[in-house]
Amino acid sequence: IAELHKKYQLQTDENGNTEIGDGAFNDFTFLKTIVLADSGRKIGDAAFEDCWRLESCRFSNNILIIAQYAFLGCGLRSIKLPSSVTYIGKNAFGAGRRLKK
Repeated sequence: IAELHKKYQLQTDENGNTEIGDGAFNDFTFLKTIVLADSGRKIGDAAFEDCWRLESCRFSNNILIIAQYAFLGCGLRSIKLPSSVTYIGKNAFGAGRRLKK
């Protein structure tokens, strides 16, 4: 697990909260669906940018921050954000041509 955290820029604090680092999965064009664990608190800048096959994302019920360009250029069809979100960065979901709601 530590190796995966390093490779994909996943950072966990002393309370077990996880952050997906900047550009962690940028241009991973094979991703179609992602499910973020309840420990997830932040999605970094451009974390999933240009994952154009990414159609769905289930957000953590505890997510606080979705940074700028996090899902720029993705194929998301719809998003449902939990009430825990306190910040959405510039163009976090920009260029989502398929995004309906």
